[in-house]
Amino acid sequence: MLEGIWNPLHKKHLMGTLLTDWEATGKPDWSPEETSMRQEALAAANTACDESVRAWTQRENAIMTTYLQGRLDLPHPPNFIKEILIGEHRAMLEDMHEAYFNAVLTAVVPATVKMTRNAAHAMIFRELFIANTDKNTGHAMMRALQRDVKPLRFDGVQTLSVTFYSRTAADRWQEKALRLQKAVIVLRNTQRHGNEDGTGQYTPAQLEIQYAIRVFGGETMGLAVLARMFARVSDAKVLDVEYAREQRTEIYDNRYHTIRFAQRECPVALKGVSRIRMGDQDIIIHHFQQNLRKPCSRCLSQRHGTVKCSVAFSKLAGMQAKATRILDGVVEQAHVAPRREYQVESVAQLVEMLKRTMPTQSQGVQLLPAYNDQPQNGAAGQDAHVVGATSTTRVKQHDAHDAREATVEYDEEEFKLKEPKKSKAAKAKERKTKRDAGTGKAGLTLSGAGSSGQRDSKQAALRTNSSQVTKSTTNKGRLSTPRPTNVPNKRFEKFQRTEALGRYGVLADSDSEDGESNGMDVDE
Repeated sequence: MLEGIWNPLHKKHLMGTLLTDWEATGKPDWSPEETSMRQEALAAANTACDESVRAWTQRENAIMTTYLQGRLDLPHPPNFIKEILIGEHRAMLEDMHEAYFNAVLTAVVPATVKMTRNAAHAMIFRELFIANTDKNTGHAMMRALQRDVKPLRFDGVQTLSVTFYSRTAADRWQEKALRLQKAVIVLRNTQRHGNEDGTGQYTPAQLEIQYAIRVFGGETMGLAVLARMFARVSDAKVLDVEYAREQRTEIYDNRYHTIRFAQRECPVALKGVSRIRMGDQDIIIHHFQQNLRKPCSRCLSQRHGTVKCSVAFSKLAGMQAKATRILDGVVEQAHVAPRREYQVESVAQLVEMLKRTMPTQSQGVQLLPAYNDQPQNGAAGQDAHVVGATSTTRVKQHDAHDAREATVEYDEEEFKLKEPKKSKAAKAKERKTKRDAGTGKAGLTLSGAGSSGQRDSKQAALRTNSSQVTKSTTNKGRLSTPRPTNVPNKRFEKFQRTEALGRYGVLADSDSEDGESNGMDVDE
């Protein structure tokens, strides 16, 4: 579980989670009366139509009032309400439980984690199980997590929401660290209470899950001007702005400013935007919460870096225009006040001085889409970037390049669609079969000098073919490299099967641990 973790803080969080006695934590301190009430509330009950509901008993009344007062932890309302309340009233109680009794903890998921948006609960739990367990450790912790958690949800940006059936269960997991693939996530309480709505106050944990971008190339503008500009062009409230905060070994490229908005989704005006052009100056926008690397400097795509760029040369202008916005309006530059003006006697004097030196209000600033105004000569098949070139050799080279590109298919975002390896292998095998068949037919029409000569030629051909087969299989890696066994998936299936014993008859009767299925059949 600690393999590959070099951050001391992450190691401390993970060790604290591992050393927790999850067997004792999973046994709540309930009185005999509370245990009895819980069993009666969770017992199976009949379901009645609105006209067939019955009167409730005194015992059910006591259980219901205890539950509504928050003194009885239940994963859902008592089952006997299906017999004593009409359908709409039952639905209202379910909504009440979700709103007030469930507790949600969130974790910031780094961009290194590869997980689809709105992945199924079972898929997320499997990722957590594989990353946090081995053959001997971690099972008690994951058993407790599976017992306490209701749904696991990932928003596709950076937030993993973990919903617990009660605040008591959530408190057991608050500030606990888990591995998710190769990253470390920490469960924190980011719920905003009723008295916090509309105040604009955010805790450090709540601030961490707000949407943010990194701006490169704005050093000459200053942070105050950038904050004012993005508040105007994005139609979103800018919550916080700051210079790079990385220190020591965490620094990779700290030539950026961080702009954080008071919302958890990307502002509409900035979706898909990688560059903003302001006259002769360009600033690059890095949506770092979703993408690990800066946008590609070649095509401005947010999905890959420059090294991985495979966009055709003839498509670059369109891709760049798609990710570029032009700033329409004038942004006033701000200058830092002299040092002596910051030497004030009180905070009130500081605020007064800052108001005097604030940058002037920019009027009519907005983002306009960029258009690819370069002509495209589709009939001639010539690249738009080569029109007007004086070198005939260069024109011929681009014509050959476009001829090759014409046989390549592209998706809707102008990325090359490569053929799967299986299809390539099948076609290569088919070509080899045809070539061998043609060689065999040609050999039948040839006459040898004698029987010994034919035998020697056949043996030489056999040796040549066998060496070719050995070489090809070695290159393919099918004989020399054994296929890796799917041990983590089998360990997860065994864990789930053990948890399900006594609940589901089909799984309880099954004693097969090494079935043919290596994964879970979950619809996504």
